[in-house]
Amino acid sequence: MNTLKILDWGKLKREVDFIGYSADHTICYIYDEDRAKRSLILTLPHKFGLQFSKNPIPNFPPIEISRAALQLPTCFASKEELDVFRQPLANWPPSLKAVPLNEQIELVNPRKAWIEPKQERKLAEMLVKEKQRLRRKFEEGKREIAKHPVHLREHELRALETEFTTKVRGDSFGSSKIISVFDVTPEDAKRGALGLRDKLLHKEFAEAHGLDLATIPDEARRFRRWIAKGAVSVNHLNEEKWKMLEMPVRYEIAFFDGTRCWLDEMKETELTNPQQIEEFDKLEAAAEVAGNERMSLDEVCRALLVKWNKEIKPMTAKGLEKLCAKASVPFKFPMRRSVVKKLEEHRKRQSRYRIERLRKHNQQTAT
Repeated sequence: MNTLKILDWGKLKREVDFIGYSADHTICYIYDEDRAKRSLILTLPHKFGLQFSKNPIPNFPPIEISRAALQLPTCFASKEELDVFRQPLANWPPSLKAVPLNEQIELVNPRKAWIEPKQERKLAEMLVKEKQRLRRKFEEGKREIAKHPVHLREHELRALETEFTTKVRGDSFGSSKIISVFDVTPEDAKRGALGLRDKLLHKEFAEAHGLDLATIPDEARRFRRWIAKGAVSVNHLNEEKWKMLEMPVRYEIAFFDGTRCWLDEMKETELTNPQQIEEFDKLEAAAEVAGNERMSLDEVCRALLVKWNKEIKPMTAKGLEKLCAKASVPFKFPMRRSVVKKLEEHRKRQSRYRIERLRKHNQQTAT
């Protein structure tokens, strides 16, 4: 058995025992925290008839499943506006049916956010600060223009004023108009002007789910490289389709060998199917037989993974030697798997000890 760490979208951090995969690797069999037999159904990205040249779930145990977001939520001015777009296309107001294709694609995003009354004050404060910043920049531009020859100033001033304009929603739903950035109202900001609404909602989304906004573009690029490397015929995926492929992704799964892949969904269910129960029991019996095999230095390092710069990597030989010394375990190979488990348990105890010591220190500092 191997420990599998799970961080789902319900903010639950769990550790379960991985038993094995179903024959087609679409299911992980686990014991949950109550030692109940459970299955994790893994759904790979599959839009646009996407197919992989070989199963991207390797013959290595998963060690961690964490939530992932490759595209941020599509934002709306209110819940009422969102409800308009949730209707079938035939029921949309005539002005909305001419929405550009790139904006229509955003509407299929399963992640959606909207401005609630409690957020309007924050957005209004952001607008005041943004106008102050833009005013300073505008005045700096005017001072620079004043240094130029007189016959150029009028043209350059008009260009500067044009630079400080933005598009806002017009008088009718779906229409737009261009106004000075200094005339943007809080209602305009709710509707997306100056990008402040999206900035606020995306920031709060990331904070609520423990995501790093700065790393999401890099993760999306890694996802695309993974798809391009493993999937069959992806030449038909233009930028819009790539975005639509990224939108449903909810989880990233890392494996014992250091590889990883992405999932549209992971669903945990009770194990009630007789055939699956039989498969579970066979896998568990095989795991018990192989549970104390001899492992080489390289195998032990790959079993004791570490996080470095947000990447999961095998422990180095030097790091393993230090861990053995701390746990009073001989640094000799081959090493029994039971000894490796002892090292892992020592790491967990030390981690819990450090967390508890830090908590006590923070309490003492606060008082």
